[in-house]
Amino acid sequence: MKLKIDLHCHTSFDLIEEKVCGRKGLIHPKELIDAAIAKKFDAISITHHGILFHNEPIERYAKSKGLLLIPGVESYIDQKHILLINFSSIKNIHRYEDLCRAKNDSGLIVAPHPFYMTAQCIGRNLIRHIDCFDAIESSHFYFSIFNPNKKAQRVARHFNLPVLAILTPISNFSLAQPIP
Repeated sequence: MKLKIDLHCHTSFDLIEEKVCGRKGLIHPKELIDAAIAKKFDAISITHHGILFHNEPIERYAKSKGLLLIPGVESYIDQKHILLINFSSIKNIHRYEDLCRAKNDSGLIVAPHPFYMTAQCIGRNLIRHIDCFDAIESSHFYFSIFNPNKKAQRVARHFNLPVLAILTPISNFSLAQPIP
């Protein structure tokens, strides 16, 4: 059975993404849920920066629509982005050692967009701390002449980790469309 899931979503409730990073046009969580349903997704994880998303009215709304809403956060280790999916708390995860200790069978630790050229991407620290990760993300944001996903996919193959492919965003806020 195949499931269609997006484990890296941001909404207008993500104050860092919207206010600090200046990314405009993020949609309300209910609009994201509606878009996910329209695109026949089975589950999503809202992964705001630094805050584990928990909002009971939004969770009830997703459930009423038949969409599984998985707890998630785009957290930080050494100011680098780390996705923590299906964790109940992130308060004791501050270093890579904490991240490795937090690994469990019900949670998923993902290196999002690891080799993009921004200060928040994990880069070579991914290989140094590869044992802390369960998967590596391949992001929808790339171009034919610039595709950092290729390195992420090589690293995943080398360390026998799955690649989570974000092929197309659920909502219409991306700057680039995927190259076929």
